[in-house]
Amino acid sequence: MTPTQSPEGSAAMFTPGPWRYVPMLSGSENHRGFHLYGTGSYGHWPFASVQPGDGDGALGEANARRIVQCVNAHDEMVDALREAETFVMLAVPHFAADRKEAVERVLPVIRAALQKARGEAK
Repeated sequence: MTPTQSPEGSAAMFTPGPWRYVPMLSGSENHRGFHLYGTGSYGHWPFASVQPGDGDGALGEANARRIVQCVNAHDEMVDALREAETFVMLAVPHFAADRKEAVERVLPVIRAALQKARGEAK
């Protein structure tokens, strides 16, 4: 298995998902942070580590969990945002004037989220 090309077709490569995290424990079971793993042949070796962040590793685990959740939901969220953008653009002409403004306000929010997901946000 080779690294996956980004869904946007750019040259950016990334470890295939879904991702998971596993605690790094010392011999005395002290938290040393968390390893992140991909799938397939990439699942045998960690590709990143998250520091424990505090004495019991709770902050590090929360950070590792958030990274994994965001990565694993990324493609579906981008698809949903693209569909929402299309829906809003098609639906706006059919809304009454008093609702059109509110619906149009969501387009910049959707587009900003898509830019962030593609790494284009400043």
